[in-house]
Amino acid sequence: MMGLNRSTAVFNRRHPVRGPMAIDPVIAEYPFLPAARDAVEEIGLTPETVTTDRPLAVSRAVERVERALTAGSVAPARDVDLVGAETELLSYPIARILVSLLEFPPAIEKYARAEASTAMQRLSRRMDGPDPMDDPVGRRVLAAVDLVDAVEPASSSASTPHQRSFRITLDRFLTFVEPRWGDTWRLATREVHAGGVLVDADELLEIIGAAIESTVATGLPFPLSGTPVDGALTAEVGAIEQQLDAHAIPHGVTASVVVPALFPPCMRAAVQRIRDGAQLSLPGEFAVTSFLAGVGLDTTEIGLLLDRDPAVLEARVARFADERGTQYPPPTCETMQTYGVCVDPDARCETIAHPLSYYDAAVASTDGARDWRESIASG
Repeated sequence: MMGLNRSTAVFNRRHPVRGPMAIDPVIAEYPFLPAARDAVEEIGLTPETVTTDRPLAVSRAVERVERALTAGSVAPARDVDLVGAETELLSYPIARILVSLLEFPPAIEKYARAEASTAMQRLSRRMDGPDPMDDPVGRRVLAAVDLVDAVEPASSSASTPHQRSFRITLDRFLTFVEPRWGDTWRLATREVHAGGVLVDADELLEIIGAAIESTVATGLPFPLSGTPVDGALTAEVGAIEQQLDAHAIPHGVTASVVVPALFPPCMRAAVQRIRDGAQLSLPGEFAVTSFLAGVGLDTTEIGLLLDRDPAVLEARVARFADERGTQYPPPTCETMQTYGVCVDPDARCETIAHPLSYYDAAVASTDGARDWRESIASG
């Protein structure tokens, strides 16, 4: 789906619109696969009439975009089996159109990352071992993102998962590895032999995720403003914008001090787990990083609080905050409950609906709270 014609042509009228089809559940869960595009074309929809031909798919596409931008995931609130494979499949190209119509470039990056994160979570759950080449769906994913011929095992299949290693071609490594990933990804620190870069199993999965993100983002945004597609989906775009406005806190919090002890229980727990070396879920990591940006911490300060390398956090924090305040606020309490991030709620939690609102209320009810930044400045 490289340009407007190719991208929106997955909906077409070359065939009459078909009734519900039997859809391979794999392409519903990994809708960037070439077979998914072929299936959408066979159904024979057009963007202009999809709201009446497949209203459930449009509703799911709205949810897909909303969850991507507010929770860092595109997984449905219900199991895919309950949503229906065809509905789940069709929601992907519709969501790509909707995120284009938002006309907000950072939303596209956030959406593509959420699609990739969700796909990688699904792939990791289904794999029996650390090698995606051993899994038939893994091989299909690698082929879809142009990695299937770029990766080969570099260790024996008898190795333990921790010991498994792979070689990825130098050009693919340089294409997908980003500076924000930290010094351990620098080519100078890597073993390179015969045009291949040595990576371990976890690193390979991270590269695959970046490749999926790139595939999803390719061709976005579609130039759809003022087109019949724009008119057909006006209500849906408005609903997404309204939902984002409900989540947004344009100027972060009103509190001018940063007091970790007054963070909501979920955030205190997340900060402590990270400091203890635990790996949070992707929704959890998104929630805590965006919360800390929302209360006014910069990259260096977040690194100090979390005991993390600020260089690794820099690009991530930049996505969540700018000079106007929070760009992508942390998920609401309801969304965090859905993803299992809400822990140890207290009495104040019963009265608020957002972690930043909790923090504002906690600071307002506390006299003489000392800003944590003062303590690190004084050593």
